[in-house]
Amino acid sequence: MSEWVNLLDPLYLDGFSRRQQGPVDATPTPIPAWNRACGDDGGKVGLGRGWFVTIGGNPKFGKSLIALSLVYEALKHEDVAVLSLEMSHYQLAARFYAIATGTPIDTLEKGSGFDVPGFEQMWGTLRSKYGVERSVWVNDFVLFRLPEIMAALNALRESGVRFFIVDYIQLIGMGDDDSVARTVAETAVSLRAFAHEHNVTVVGLSQFNRTTSSNYIDSPRCQGLHGGMALEANSDQIILLDHSRYAKDEDKPHLARSWLIVDGNRHGPSGDIPVLWDYRTLQIREGLPDEENEWPRHGKRTSAT
Repeated sequence: MSEWVNLLDPLYLDGFSRRQQGPVDATPTPIPAWNRACGDDGGKVGLGRGWFVTIGGNPKFGKSLIALSLVYEALKHEDVAVLSLEMSHYQLAARFYAIATGTPIDTLEKGSGFDVPGFEQMWGTLRSKYGVERSVWVNDFVLFRLPEIMAALNALRESGVRFFIVDYIQLIGMGDDDSVARTVAETAVSLRAFAHEHNVTVVGLSQFNRTTSSNYIDSPRCQGLHGGMALEANSDQIILLDHSRYAKDEDKPHLARSWLIVDGNRHGPSGDIPVLWDYRTLQIREGLPDEENEWPRHGKRTSAT
């Protein structure tokens, strides 16, 4: 019976009490309302250990930017790994450097616009923040099979990484829609088991299915993820980027307003969070209470608190 626990055993009760009074070990997000929605092991501080979190959104609506913002926040406390099935490490690096330092992204991208003095200033900012103590690991080889993904996760974990991004889940494996759905289900189970067994945090990025991705009238729901039930059932939290409530700023076209939907949350409330995107630096922040009248809406639900 070593793999079972008796909830009424006095030794278990004593251990439970001591554990619940211990310090919170969670990774903050860049969005305060999202942090407050992270109960249980998240301690209303951030994403808890042992959690598998899914971020869903349409292409070009900010999934990777949210993930890299999480990387920036996590890096303040620990090493981070990004397993990218979509972008090269050069593309990820430019985006991460912009987010971490507020450097305009167009001065970091390849070509005649690359700003060498600006890059050197950015590098100095990074060095002053992290020195050489922190690492952001990104694959320099092609990943698309689940066994390869799991082997890479385990190797990184053995090197000390405890916060992982997988970008994005539907690119694991190949085939028709039915084959992709089966692979998504297997992937969701595997990532959840990995996070739980090793007490690490895994964030997987996901596309919507065709019906949800083409619907610009209604807010998306977790049932609209490509792979649907498997991701919904295995995720500790599901965060959705609402493409139906998205608007560029008329006076400052590099700014856009939209909503994050905290959905399928096992550890706290669900609800909507207003966010402001700055496409010049790729940074994101939560909308302030006195700004919410500036955000697009169509019957907004209760905000997560």
